[in-house]
Amino acid sequence: MKLEPFKFKRIVAVCSDCEARSDGPRHLESKGVVKDLRRQAADAPVRTRVARTRCVGVCARKALAAVAL
Repeated sequence: MKLEPFKFKRIVAVCSDCEARSDGPRHLESKGVVKDLRRQAADAPVRTRVARTRCVGVCARKALAAVAL
């Protein structure tokens, strides 16, 4: 199997299901968080991919979960 090089060195996954919970944050929306993270990632020395995902299973109460790999 031939592996292709990946063009991103870092991946950030933001949970989009956290904003739909009834006990979740009222002032945080995953779209806004992703937008801010993308702006900050533009200045990073390595290429970073920021994406909204389904539940990643690490959600804390009353918080918005994001995973950086």
